[in-house]
Amino acid sequence: MFFRMTSYKKSQEELEEFSRDVYEAFQDIGVTSNMIHRRRHDRLLEETVDTTGNKLLGIPQSAFNVGSQVEGSITIGMRSDTDQVYRHDDIQVVLKLGAWQTGKVNLLAFKDETTPPQFYKLCKLQPTPDGRQEYMRDPIHETDVVDGQGRVLVCNTVYDNDLKRAHEAWGVGEVVKHGPSRSWTDEFDFVDALPCHDLPEECESLFTRSRPGHWPKSETLEFARQCPVFFIPQGHPYSPLNKRKLQWRLSTSLTERKLMFDFTE
Repeated sequence: MFFRMTSYKKSQEELEEFSRDVYEAFQDIGVTSNMIHRRRHDRLLEETVDTTGNKLLGIPQSAFNVGSQVEGSITIGMRSDTDQVYRHDDIQVVLKLGAWQTGKVNLLAFKDETTPPQFYKLCKLQPTPDGRQEYMRDPIHETDVVDGQGRVLVCNTVYDNDLKRAHEAWGVGEVVKHGPSRSWTDEFDFVDALPCHDLPEECESLFTRSRPGHWPKSETLEFARQCPVFFIPQGHPYSPLNKRKLQWRLSTSLTERKLMFDFTE
């Protein structure tokens, strides 16, 4: 037996009934505005506590919760993991020479003919006696790579050895890798992130393109523009391994989080 698909436009009464059914289903599984805001409040409070604890211990890291847990778009049955970004506050990535910040490790983000869109390479900078900046020429870390121009590049596996040493010292589980994340359990994804001093060109389109509708609101965009942008340790999956390990991906996770919050604000 064959059935012919036909278009069917629901009446207003049917749409209202469908809307009530969806609302009741969400109520049953705990997806309510109160629960969403409670989840957001708890996760944002958690990142504040983590960041404050790091500062008290002298650890230069700020914690950010991103993804479905902090967005509130999750229920218990979905068993979603917790995504946490750890920003290294003792490091600054600049897009051009001249944005040097004293007291931090300064890296320059640049592209070449081998770099895919939304990916960069990071090279180390050092100050000169007369206060200028120059490329570092001598590697100081075991994973550093010197390119054809003599610049010291930061490999995106720079933090992997620290995890291996922690595994050996503390006896925790094997390191679990999910893209740029590293953890000892499937319940958490921890991502090291390097803050970018300026807004990269790729991110400008969100704020400059025409918006025929009413979303995002102008105040949302203004707040989103203030959100920091990160470089996270992940290379393009189709790049050769020797090139992939030198690539760092742009991450706008905090900007995306703000836009998701705006859906229900």
